[in-house]
Amino acid sequence: MRAPVDAAAWARISQGFDEALDLAPAQRAAWLAALEASEPEIGAALRRLLAAHEQADDGRLAAAPRAWWPRPWFSGPGRRCCRARWSAATG
Repeated sequence: MRAPVDAAAWARISQGFDEALDLAPAQRAAWLAALEASEPEIGAALRRLLAAHEQADDGRLAAAPRAWWPRPWFSGPGRRCCRARWSAATG
């Protein structure tokens, strides 16, 4: 089990995660290697976080809701759900 991350380290990891996602994959690898050289603990934590992110975001998750979730029968203005009536404003 890993030790808890303090607030300052988490802030650096969070900032690094955002920076890493803004880079192309080839640039990200070089950036991460440089970070690991200068801040080994932050770099290692960020590498694990990025690996988990890439594993979770393989493209299937974004497409799944539209592919298998039908539009609810109560969606649309003027329809009822329980005792509430949907309006154009509430959708």
